[in-house]
Amino acid sequence: MFGNPVSRTFGRQYFEYMRMWLEVAEKDEFAEVAGLVEWGCLAWAAQRGDEVDGVFVRLALEFRHQSTDGRLGWWTPGEVRRLLLEWIPDSVASGPETYPLALGSVRALLGYLDASGLLDPRGGTAADCLAEVDAVGPRYLELVREPKTPGAATIVMRAAFERGLDLADSEAVRTFLQDVKAGRTELDAGLIAQVLDGPRDEPPARKAPVLPVHVPDEAELRAAAESCGFLAMMREGIPPHELTYLEAWAEATGPAEGDVVEVWRRALLALLELEAAATEGSLFRVIYRDAVPDLLHTLYGMAAPVSAFSLAEATWLNCLRTEHPFLPTTAAERELSHADLLGGVGDVLDGLELLGAITVEDPEGLPFVALTPLATAILRGEYLAEGREAGRIGELTGAPPAGLLGVLVDHYPPDAAREELALWLAAHGDDPAPLLEAIRDCPFHGRAAALLWALTSDLETGPALLESLRTDPVLAPLALTRLTDLGTVGLDDLTEAEGGLVLAENFLTLLERRGPAALTARLAQLPDDSRQHVVASVLASGHPDEQGLTAFRAALTG
Repeated sequence: MFGNPVSRTFGRQYFEYMRMWLEVAEKDEFAEVAGLVEWGCLAWAAQRGDEVDGVFVRLALEFRHQSTDGRLGWWTPGEVRRLLLEWIPDSVASGPETYPLALGSVRALLGYLDASGLLDPRGGTAADCLAEVDAVGPRYLELVREPKTPGAATIVMRAAFERGLDLADSEAVRTFLQDVKAGRTELDAGLIAQVLDGPRDEPPARKAPVLPVHVPDEAELRAAAESCGFLAMMREGIPPHELTYLEAWAEATGPAEGDVVEVWRRALLALLELEAAATEGSLFRVIYRDAVPDLLHTLYGMAAPVSAFSLAEATWLNCLRTEHPFLPTTAAERELSHADLLGGVGDVLDGLELLGAITVEDPEGLPFVALTPLATAILRGEYLAEGREAGRIGELTGAPPAGLLGVLVDHYPPDAAREELALWLAAHGDDPAPLLEAIRDCPFHGRAAALLWALTSDLETGPALLESLRTDPVLAPLALTRLTDLGTVGLDDLTEAEGGLVLAENFLTLLERRGPAALTARLAQLPDDSRQHVVASVLASGHPDEQGLTAFRAALTG
């Protein structure tokens, strides 16, 4: 009578993947993910009999979200130390009786992330991070208990806390401040003005992630550095050369003795800041320290060589787009500046080739350039030191199954993800069973769907694996949803039982991510007869998430 309700209800895939890395601007998405992790952490801690305050769990997640790399699941002992000795003491506005709860809350979060497969395996181990909580705990308690005159922000936040406000909800805090300033809530308006209008510490700037790359071993790096033409010149004396900046470059590099890879690294970094390589008084000299690192950043992780002319022209176009204040005003002067910039970029590329940082292919007089493995390795080290996400293909072969799939979901493009997955499987007997078990154990619908996507993203092998999971007692709802999304199985080709599982998976994911109000609002959009049939199908689906089905029933009657 009703046909297959799936296609009429959702069309293609409805659920959203749960990510543990979000852009700074993705405020709503962060609030959703942080809420899920907090909820899961509190439930996990309650089962263990641990006392946890959700405010401190949210503060810890906010700390990682506001970091230079933004990875919510990436923790090291150093990050734990900064959280407890800097971030929480500067952020906490609750009463002294709650201060000790921060230590237990951070322990619970770290333990929960590890137990639920959400901890990034490239950071510190859970054991090391937990040991750091114990190590810095006494100093943390000293800091938060030190008598000090509270500032305006602390006074206002404490007032908000005493009114039951969730201090981790930035939008709610902002509304509270505006209400006070408008007289809708009683509090000293002068203090509010200081908080709203006064200077405030800004979190560290987010560093854009870079693509995962291949990195050679130490022996290969050393051999490449030892064959460098520029380092040989430094040792033997700089000869007359068409690149007039070689002596200034050598001086900026420093002594040529010592570890050859380290000398090579210093030479590369020196060239990136060597304004003397550009014409004095030119536009290129003004933008040099930004433009030259950007050239290498553009080449980093690229699968194919890039046109040298395109690199130089992109630098010029960026000056035009941003209306750089040093741009000449007349057409004739701009033409000269343009030519100087193109020549300057060419000189820098010549220096990079002499150093062995790039290779140059010159088919038909059109040079194309690519980073060498040595330059890629050195740049990756610099990016990591800046606090960027900078993956290395092959670094996850020893990662736990959930950790591997989580990193692939959050940080790897499809081709690199498939290569990393193949390396992991080769190191583990080509057996996907541990990976499937990790997906079964994942506590969140949206995250489990993401992990399954990562495992089955190879279009040659993925559909067959998904087909084998159509009757899996735990993974069938996810597998069927993925198959319909790929188009391998049409929505109208699902059996009634399979359609019920897909409907249940989508509605339970919606409930998980958006809450009961969003669920009931979605159902309200359906005609009465379809709504009744959909609800009946979900409840009779036999979906393995019994707790989710209970929450679904509660949402219908709430």
